[in-house]
Amino acid sequence: MEDEEEGELTISPLGTKRWINKKSEYHRLNGPAIMYRDGDMHWYRHGQRHRDDGPARIWPSERIEGWWKDGEPYEPSAHELIAWKMKQKEQ
Repeated sequence: MEDEEEGELTISPLGTKRWINKKSEYHRLNGPAIMYRDGDMHWYRHGQRHRDDGPARIWPSERIEGWWKDGEPYEPSAHELIAWKMKQKEQ
């Protein structure tokens, strides 16, 4: 079933890693679907920006995070923010 498959990894000449599914959509289940050399990361599921356990877009160099589910931006709850911060401290 495609819902359970990871996209296929491609790496650009500049080192950008992208996981793309059979429908040519960004897609990865267990991590960011796009990873840039500078550390920027973007989570996608079936072509839509999405992440269940944290921000779906992270720019570490600017300390900015963006939260999305099913392609829609949203403001995380206090509980989600606390869980995310605790997860970051564990790493």
